[in-house]
Amino acid sequence: MAINPIQLLKLKEHFSEFKKVHPKFIPFWRASRELLQEGTVLEFTVKAPDGQTKQSRIRLTAEDLETLEAIRAALGKK
Repeated sequence: MAINPIQLLKLKEHFSEFKKVHPKFIPFWRASRELLQEGTVLEFTVKAPDGQTKQSRIRLTAEDLETLEAIRAALGKK
């Protein structure tokens, strides 16, 4: 799977804007990384303006952690 450099630049622009609009999210995620280990449960809740709610929960596996590490490495992050 090849990475399109133009799409990567667009993604970087979108991510920079996301960080500006949601300044607390990235520090929260970085602080939470130490908790990410096999068996950790991630819970997601999405609440729409009209009141609809969707929830999901995943329990991290060793493979999930490998995938997250591969993404971090591909993005040049430690």
